[in-house]
Order: sequence, then C-alpha cells, then structure tokens
Amino acid sequence: MYNLFMVGFDSKKFGAELKEVREEFGATQSEVARILGISLRAYQHYEAGTREISLSSLEILHRKIGLSIDRMFQKLGEDSSDE
Repeated sequence: MYNLFMVGFDSKKFGAELKEVREEFGATQSEVARILGISLRAYQHYEAGTREISLSSLEILHRKIGLSIDRMFQKLGEDSSDE
C-alpha cells in the first residue's frame, strides 16, 4: 500500500491540514473515523501526524466530504517554502 509519506511529506503539517479541513466541513473526528471505517484512535493518529494516511483513505475523504487533495498539497508546498 502506498502512502504520502513515502514521497517525503511532513506528517505533522499534513495532520494539521487534515484537522483544518475536517473542522471546515463541520465533522467530528469520530464522524470522519466512521467514514473511513477505522477507530477514532487511528484517526486521531492521522491528525497528530503519528500515523501515515493511505492514498485510498484520502480518496474516500475526497468522495465523502469533498476533501480537496490539490488544496492539501498546495498548502503543504506553501508551508515548506516558508521555512
């Protein structure tokens, strides 16, 4: 299974962006975990940046809550260019 961090993404920054998108959507962590079919604790690890999210999970979030994967990548790119 492929994941984003195999290609060098910062998991902490990605988790912060994931949290921001979830909050903009108005969903709780529990609701998003249910959408993904994972435990609440597993999802909390995604937002904390301590567990890598799979591309298939990102695709599910795109379909179910309208997660813009392009936006996520753009924001991560902007953040890294500021350092």
